[in-house]
Amino acid sequence: MQQDTTDSPAVPGMNLRWFSPADHQRMREHGIAPDSHWRGGAILDSGGDEHRFTVDEYLGLVEAEVLLARDPVELIEGRIVEVSPSSDGHTFLVSVLTRIFNRNLDPDHFAVVAQLPCLVEGDSMPEPDLGVYRGSLEEIGGNPPVSRALLLVEVMVTSHEKDRHAKLPLYARSGVPEVWLVDVLGRRLHAYRQPVAGESRYALEVVLGPEDTAKPERLPEVELPLAGLLRAIE
Repeated sequence: MQQDTTDSPAVPGMNLRWFSPADHQRMREHGIAPDSHWRGGAILDSGGDEHRFTVDEYLGLVEAEVLLARDPVELIEGRIVEVSPSSDGHTFLVSVLTRIFNRNLDPDHFAVVAQLPCLVEGDSMPEPDLGVYRGSLEEIGGNPPVSRALLLVEVMVTSHEKDRHAKLPLYARSGVPEVWLVDVLGRRLHAYRQPVAGESRYALEVVLGPEDTAKPERLPEVELPLAGLLRAIE
């Protein structure tokens, strides 16, 4: 059952998490959105607008057992969004990328993590497919702050709309220096660099194909020939 989003702006490529009346009751018992009401799976504020969850509320939903710790969801600008199931090709590509970055970077200075939520803003906690952060794993913690991100990677199989139109602007606005969108079916890697201060966009997009080598600007130790990488998922 899909959430009723009649009163919400269009959200390209995103399916919002549906909540039951029992879920809503547990939220209120734990002090989460106490003045809200439930309608057709949606949580609405007292004025009838869609409730936008904060990071603290989002984490509180796990404590309230409304969400499970490994539920396939992420928080995007206050909306709890379902994460598409990973295909075999998606999982394989994320694993290969993780291995390549780990092999080329010093773990005492760089943390390479796959599908770990990061703290972006007060109302967002996205889960990039791969993140490279400044500092060791111990230093970045369980939910690394986006201020430590050197590169975030999204592997796109069925998530093109969400990654391009929701997550990429969020990363740009948060100052992530470089984002890769790997288009599996299109066999292209889109590298976005130079976030524009105060805006939700990048000044530079570099499109790379199978004949190219990807080189993150902040990670000169890494060179990634795309021919082998893209051939591996054919």
